[in-house]
Amino acid sequence: MQQKIKQFKNLEDFRNCDPSSHTNIEFLNCFNGKNYAQEICKFSSVLESCSNLTTISLNLGFRDLYGETFSKLCSGLSKCTNISNFKVELCKSQIKDEGAQQLSFLIENWKNLSNLTLNLNSNDISDKGISELANALGNCVNLSNLSFDISGNNSIIVNSTFNLSSNLTKCKKLSNLNLQLYNTVLVDYNISELVSDLAKCKNLSALELNIGFNGFDSLVLENLGSELAHFTHLSKLSLNIRNNEISDQVVYNICSGLKYCTNLSILDLNLGGDQLNELAASHISSTLVQLPNLSNLAIMLSGQEIKAEGASYIGSALSKCNNLSALSLQLRSNNIGTTGFKDLTSGLFNCSNLSSLTLDLYNNSIDEESILDLGQAIVKCTKIFNLYLCLIYDNYFSEEGYSDFISAIVSHQSIQTLQLDDNFRIFSNQIFKMKKLVRMIFNQEDYY
Repeated sequence: MQQKIKQFKNLEDFRNCDPSSHTNIEFLNCFNGKNYAQEICKFSSVLESCSNLTTISLNLGFRDLYGETFSKLCSGLSKCTNISNFKVELCKSQIKDEGAQQLSFLIENWKNLSNLTLNLNSNDISDKGISELANALGNCVNLSNLSFDISGNNSIIVNSTFNLSSNLTKCKKLSNLNLQLYNTVLVDYNISELVSDLAKCKNLSALELNIGFNGFDSLVLENLGSELAHFTHLSKLSLNIRNNEISDQVVYNICSGLKYCTNLSILDLNLGGDQLNELAASHISSTLVQLPNLSNLAIMLSGQEIKAEGASYIGSALSKCNNLSALSLQLRSNNIGTTGFKDLTSGLFNCSNLSSLTLDLYNNSIDEESILDLGQAIVKCTKIFNLYLCLIYDNYFSEEGYSDFISAIVSHQSIQTLQLDDNFRIFSNQIFKMKKLVRMIFNQEDYY
């Protein structure tokens, strides 16, 4: 049985313990002072004696670690030969290619490594450095869970994407993969290669792929969508392609591929960035009803041109997704209007198994009669315990409308966490009387 992770908040507590006693450790908010480089070097020296260490989690982001400091850290970690779980946050730490090379040597020599999280966001790592990391991952034959974030490394990446995908196919035990590749200046043809290779990882059950903010044209994304048809083994998919050239045809191809992924129970689609309309909503809706195992669904379509008809398509699809337990719909700044909102709400009446609901319908020209319909739909979903609503701005409600909506919500018997717009704060005394409520959020301000 895995031992409980021991958390440390300062270096002295760690140094005062017997190094051989450490097996699972996590450092929380350490190395924050002016002398953080010296502290990391001292920490690294102690690591050399931690022969029984199997799990380590480090948060070293937003520090300048280039050069000797990072080299000493990797040297200390290299003495911990039994590592099976490694997590390191190095966002904006300036490790560059030299640091990437040291990390590569480190992880490829941990023969027991099964769980790996590397956050290397914005570190000035070039194509060469990322390729070395990719080659090292190919030697991690026991890897089952990988989270790899190389976003924000703005060198033009030509070879490393291909090296990454081809090396990941060598990780035969890989079951969960999270790739953060947004804002990385990827070459178009490499994305098709990447997705095609990932489809060969037959043990992969969960995939999170973020390629947003890369300026891909629609043809590249259409090809990506077609490749999704080969991921029939997935049970979880999160796909973020926002702020690329997303056309209705791109959405059609993605949805056509998803129809073959009938084992999906969790689906998260972020398609924001271009002006999608009713046709895109229709493609998405027709796909949802063909995924019989879907239990968790998140769709991000904010800032598009979806009107009443598109919202009606989505509402109709939701009415047929009877197994949904968690739903997040982000449709802010469209123009679904009163009719579209009512049709969307009517779909929720059949979602009787929902336990978590997030609706962002900010700026959609909705009237107060519609919001009352939403309140009644939420009451019908008796299992909801997490409810997050963003409804105000350019949605027209009187104080009486607010009050009637809150009366419906307060009558709910299961809600434990509730987030509402700040306009509802005047009803806080009424809200706090809810039987099961343990957390209330107004405009990101928490009340317990």
